[in-house]
Amino acid sequence: MRKFTAVLLSTMFVLGSFTSVMAQDSDTKQTTISVSVDPTYMVTIPANTTIKSGEQSSSLGKITIENVRLEPDKSVNVAVDASGKLKNTKDTSKTIPYKIMNGDKEFKSASYTENSDNTMLTLFIDKSDWDKAYAGTYTDTLVFTISYR
Repeated sequence: MRKFTAVLLSTMFVLGSFTSVMAQDSDTKQTTISVSVDPTYMVTIPANTTIKSGEQSSSLGKITIENVRLEPDKSVNVAVDASGKLKNTKDTSKTIPYKIMNGDKEFKSASYTENSDNTMLTLFIDKSDWDKAYAGTYTDTLVFTISYR
């Protein structure tokens, strides 16, 4: 009887271990990890500038983008809105026409995607317009619009 009990217990032990291994189901679970990285950039525009009277081409400075982290297929656009006329501060009907230039092309806007991208700007005034100018101080304001698209 002892032998029978020992065999029976051994058989149950073997079958029990075998059964429990077979009884384990494979089960997979998932965990999603996400993070959002915000776009960042810093745009520098030209500072207030005084130009020399009679100069046809005067440097205004440059538009520069730094610390750039953008989404794929996105860019930072910088546009300038300018009247195209320097106005006499005592009589605004007296003007000197000008153009904002980037090299030999008139500048309206540019798109930037990389660190240190930049655009050098100059103010162009034709000699004939300088020759017709009245004495006095002339000013205009350039408005830079910066957008992310």
